[in-house]
Amino acid sequence: MALKASAQGLEIVDKARKKKGWTKTVTVAWWQDALTTQATLRRFWRGIPIQSESFINICQVVGISNWEDILDCSTDEELEVSDISAQEDWGEAPEMAAFYGRTEELNHLHEWIINDKCRLVSLLGMGGIGKTALSVMLADKIQNEFDYVIWRSLRYCSSVPDLLTQLIKFFSNKQVTELSNNSGNAVSQLLDYMKSHRCLVILDGAEAILNSGEMSESYKEGYESFGELIKRVGKERHQSCILLTSREQLNEIALIEEETPQVRSLLLSDINNAAAWQLFQSKGLSDENCWQHLLKIYRGNPLVLNIISSYIKKYFVGKVGDFLKLETIFIGDIQLILDTSWQRLSSLQKELMFQLATEPSSLVKLKLNSSVSTSDIMAALQSLERRSLIQRQLEGNDIIYTLQPIVKKYVKKRAN
Repeated sequence: MALKASAQGLEIVDKARKKKGWTKTVTVAWWQDALTTQATLRRFWRGIPIQSESFINICQVVGISNWEDILDCSTDEELEVSDISAQEDWGEAPEMAAFYGRTEELNHLHEWIINDKCRLVSLLGMGGIGKTALSVMLADKIQNEFDYVIWRSLRYCSSVPDLLTQLIKFFSNKQVTELSNNSGNAVSQLLDYMKSHRCLVILDGAEAILNSGEMSESYKEGYESFGELIKRVGKERHQSCILLTSREQLNEIALIEEETPQVRSLLLSDINNAAAWQLFQSKGLSDENCWQHLLKIYRGNPLVLNIISSYIKKYFVGKVGDFLKLETIFIGDIQLILDTSWQRLSSLQKELMFQLATEPSSLVKLKLNSSVSTSDIMAALQSLERRSLIQRQLEGNDIIYTLQPIVKKYVKKRAN
């Protein structure tokens, strides 16, 4: 027998899950303790009938024993399934085991997309900083504000026509199976749906469609028309939103966000101390008085902190003080994150990184040590800063560029 929740019942469940500090569909413990799946939990929240055992378990694990109070007793279930189940496609969206902090960023993105009706939002940051995780949390939070929600990883789309085909098939409920061979017409077809419906499209990992080692961030073969898609989504009127995550800012977005209020970018920085402390506690680290020193070295990249915390737990029984006594910056598996970013840099960007690993420098000093033009150096520095690989700070009257300790250690290792 299939059961579904009423609107009033969902309000009761919502209050219960908030008391436990759980999200609607991202907290792994919820669907695991309920012996079900994340997809089933999502259907529960959309008011789609699910198996009675899963329905009862979902209620009980948040402390609701009288699951009958949550039940929608209407009989029109089949129509409900067909109407709602076609409205979301989570594709390659990952299941989230843990999420720390980012309340301010979540609020910003919610404000931009829901209240300000942004048409195009770019979520930027280096590998491991939490772009994908934040986009999952955001989609979980705002999904009910949209008629359609679709998630796609650009790592697994072979071309722009392939992506457009998937999106248009979804928005048309598979009524459209063939697209125009003209990319401009296909984009117009997509925009027609984005005008007539409120659609949320999450495109994850846009750096995957960019050529490596290119200063101009040119597109790979098969994705040459992606820039035109982005420009039209950002400039033309519609009621939908594309949220794009990337390690690198797309040139089209950088240009149009200056003139279009409904196009915005958010560069993710380190998580704050409170979030880092939560992470350290979840990993079972001890010597809390040493955590600030550990954070000063490895900063607030969640994946980096996860890696180093797991290492300390395994090889130092969680004793941060013993690890820090070695007075070394251990890279280990963190190198895999930095390798990916390094391989995407141009020769000039790598040259500048080598210089900054030797000593912090101003633009003038970097220019003295290079034979290329000042404008090329400025463009390279801007690109490195957008990728969170360098930092800019004011010292006296000068702007000084520098590297985080872990990045500095990595670059020096590359130089040897």
